[in-house]
Amino acid sequence: MSKMRQKWLAGCIALAFSVSTLFSPALAMAATDSATADILRLGGKDRYETAAQIAQQGWQKSDYAVLSAGMNENLVDALTAAPLAKAKNAPILLTEGGKLNSFTQQELSRLGVKEVYVTSGSKVIRKPVLDQLEAMGITVNFLGGKDRFDTAVNIAKELPEVTELVVTTAWANADALSVASIAATKGIPILLTDSQSLNADVEAYVDSIWSKVTKTYVLGGSGAIKDSVKASLPNSVRIGGEDRYATNREILKTFVSDLKSDQILIANGKNAHLVDSLAGAPYAALSQSPMVLVDERINSATKEFLKTNLLPDKVVALGGEQVVGIKLLKSLLSDEEDDTDVGTQGNVFSGKLAYKGQKDSYTYVAPKTGRYRFDFGTDDVTSSYRFYMKAMNNRDLANVTTGRYTVGATVDLTAGEQYTVAVSQYEGTPAYTIKIGIPNDPAVIIGDVFSGKLAYTDQKDSYTYIAPKTGRYRFDFGTDDVTSSYRFYMKAMNNKDLANVTTGRYTVGATVDLTVGEQYTIEISQYEGTPAYTIKIGIPNDPAVIIGDVFSGKLAYTDQKDSYTYIAPKTGRYRFDFETDDVKSSYRFYMKAMNNKDLANVTTGRYTVGATVDLTVGEQYTIEVSQYEGTPVYTITIGMP
Repeated sequence: MSKMRQKWLAGCIALAFSVSTLFSPALAMAATDSATADILRLGGKDRYETAAQIAQQGWQKSDYAVLSAGMNENLVDALTAAPLAKAKNAPILLTEGGKLNSFTQQELSRLGVKEVYVTSGSKVIRKPVLDQLEAMGITVNFLGGKDRFDTAVNIAKELPEVTELVVTTAWANADALSVASIAATKGIPILLTDSQSLNADVEAYVDSIWSKVTKTYVLGGSGAIKDSVKASLPNSVRIGGEDRYATNREILKTFVSDLKSDQILIANGKNAHLVDSLAGAPYAALSQSPMVLVDERINSATKEFLKTNLLPDKVVALGGEQVVGIKLLKSLLSDEEDDTDVGTQGNVFSGKLAYKGQKDSYTYVAPKTGRYRFDFGTDDVTSSYRFYMKAMNNRDLANVTTGRYTVGATVDLTAGEQYTVAVSQYEGTPAYTIKIGIPNDPAVIIGDVFSGKLAYTDQKDSYTYIAPKTGRYRFDFGTDDVTSSYRFYMKAMNNKDLANVTTGRYTVGATVDLTVGEQYTIEISQYEGTPAYTIKIGIPNDPAVIIGDVFSGKLAYTDQKDSYTYIAPKTGRYRFDFETDDVKSSYRFYMKAMNNKDLANVTTGRYTVGATVDLTVGEQYTIEVSQYEGTPVYTITIGMP
């Protein structure tokens, strides 16, 4: 072993703690990291304190700071902020939407910040936050655009002398964060795209600097960004791997000559922890340090690449012990293997209650935030035991005795938090096995279909959906088991409920009106059985202007509503004649004037084949054609006076 590695290993040993398995009676708590010259951990009690600690490590004073929303659903607004932070020699700090976070407020004061760049609009970071900043004498620069694409362009326009671009998917955070520190180091803006086509605002910006762009780095495979999008960008090359960790490694390989090996930053690549790498990106850029994404283990190919090409003097772990584990760091800084038992990360534990009054105690560290299920098993149905769980603040979460009608406990836990579990003898001396249902990571819905599996009682899968258009949407429910059911819940960012229904024979979907660019939360929760679900989204057509004397369309989903604008070329009596490709289907025809006066509101059928209305030349009218029965193709011919 080299002297350098011996030095690292000595530092790691000073940090090591003894642990048996994640679940064992009276589990020892992790020790606090020792201060060494080789390992630094930047991790607070939450993401806001972690960001503040990163700022304290990197900056003594700064006139500028980037202020981003720290809520999961709004992190996308700050995805592209790292290059701007580097250009301004500024840290990225996080805040809640309704008040300035206390850790952030203290850090702004310590740094002596005079200006902040806010990467979200006023609906996300709201007036109370701005009032607090104003009271601190801080000038606010708004960069939040009408959507994530526009925000990325606004940030890009703040950067000087752009000659290279990074383009990544707008609907997943990992790839953008993986490249953020490198893009910041090189002053490359990060732009966002849909999978199928380039956003109009992004396209306009790219066109405006096309002749200056010597290379465009397209991140991710063709599943994330189609080849046609790549081909529409100047001097484009693709960097991608089979998953986020492999893509991270390929990014490091591509830019290895731009990186320095004095230190490397390690961040957890799971969705729940990506915020740590967001705040760490400008700090990494200060020293041109690589940012490495890891899971419970570090990818073996990534570890080999780092040891071969970027042998560091120091490792910086972003996040606490439960986010980036000490065993992982030891495996990176030495020739030892990472022996973290990923397969037993809290999904089952068992024991034997051998005597009266026995109580087995456990510590559980939640790997994710969400709804958990603890299902009780026993080798003796005539015996029973008590299950008790509490949080670190001693708040009771569960206190139940097993029996015929008590077969499990459902609790909501927070990622990285520690919980105490006790299993105590009640009747008999049973052996017990308790299986834990662990929630899936929140996901962003891409496209017009999403699916999952409800594997345990009370499971709740969470999604974010960003409406690509304004109009009426349909969410059609599918399942692999018609005897099972699940609950579909949808709400807007202002917490307004849009849908809350349980699937069944008479409930096969939900219809909602959505606004383009707005974010919505969807939850799918188990109700009966453990079904797999597939939900198809009916997305409205763009409003259209009727040109000529005929228009047509296809009503492809329940409650679909197509909207048209018609400008009367003459004054007089008009006739709108209805046709369909399916006489068993029908649709509703609705027409109103600009003053909202109803002119027609009829449903097609055997005796309703058209509508007659009096119109005025030059006046604008709204027409809506909405699904009523079936999914017909419609053609409407206009008779003009």
